[in-house]
Amino acid sequence: MLFVLICWVMFMAFVHVNLSFDNSQGVDLEYPFGVEEIDIIVAARNEEQNIGAFIKSIESQVWLPDRCNLLIVDDHSIDHTVDKVRSRKIQNDRVKVSLFNLSQGYGKKAALRFALSKTRSKYVVQLDADCILSENALGVMLKHLLEGKQHAVFGEVWLDSKNIASKMMALENLNNQCVTEAFFNINRPVMANGAIIALTQDVVDLYSDSLNSTVSSGDDVFFIQALREHGHKMAYARNATVTTSAPMSMVEFAAQRLRWASKTSDLKFWDIKALALFVWMVQFLLLAFLVLGFVSGNLFWVLAIWVTKWVIEYSFQRYWFEKRNMSMSPLMSILLSVIYPIYIVVIGFLSILNIRFEWKGRIVKTTQVQPDRSQILH
Repeated sequence: MLFVLICWVMFMAFVHVNLSFDNSQGVDLEYPFGVEEIDIIVAARNEEQNIGAFIKSIESQVWLPDRCNLLIVDDHSIDHTVDKVRSRKIQNDRVKVSLFNLSQGYGKKAALRFALSKTRSKYVVQLDADCILSENALGVMLKHLLEGKQHAVFGEVWLDSKNIASKMMALENLNNQCVTEAFFNINRPVMANGAIIALTQDVVDLYSDSLNSTVSSGDDVFFIQALREHGHKMAYARNATVTTSAPMSMVEFAAQRLRWASKTSDLKFWDIKALALFVWMVQFLLLAFLVLGFVSGNLFWVLAIWVTKWVIEYSFQRYWFEKRNMSMSPLMSILLSVIYPIYIVVIGFLSILNIRFEWKGRIVKTTQVQPDRSQILH
């Protein structure tokens, strides 16, 4: 068990060393700069509660180009998403909204492929409809894209938390953001956030091709694979953020994580798969040793190692969360340290069983989307 703890500590040390200590990340935030037009693409399904605030957050950006084309593709919504978009009066004359109904295919990936086919601008930004952009998100993403001569830039996602459960989800999510950034900083990205991506027009077709997968999630990671295969440059912009609501319940949280885990077997690069396997194995072994400690009655060393694990995790979390102007209480850290291994192990097992669950009004399997046809033909 001590060996497992050492492996986990070494991994956390690796992440810590490779994170950016400078909050600005070297990006000059002077506005405006030489971009006259951008296309923003959005795949929306059942977002009547979020779409209005999302559009407002675009209109309220510190920087916008002279022409900002917002292309919204409705993925067979069965609520009033379309009506909300059509009835909303645009407050910023730089933002032009175009609404499309997805007539062929279904799912986020099909909607994104359709949206990408409609883009004409040199620079394209993909956003999720249930997100609120930080006031300088678009400017930061485009500055990264231009100054670093990148082909794609990925931003950071924060979860809005209102209760204990959602706070733990938010903290777990921030752990993921730290790991994501660390691997980007060594030019070996293994995961990213599909909720906020900026890319150049010359990789639009590559992105569209990477979306030809029946797996129900992973549009971001499959795009990373394609970029890596073709040697394109990409970056992570920690100071370009979007905020979205945490899952409403633990069931919804589990369904979301199942979707994310379902793509692992379809990934190509060994390091992406190795990271997922390493995290799962460490958490599984920690739980197994804990159970064995209870059964054998030899709890002292088991609990000593778990306490050591928590102290190290809390020190890491507190430092990097403060860098993001977020607080981390010891109690929340303890809860997360106990619950995280359990959920990782359970989700890992369930992801290989090809089970069915509901996601946004559709029946989803861990291998592919299987929506109710009556909803598609709505």
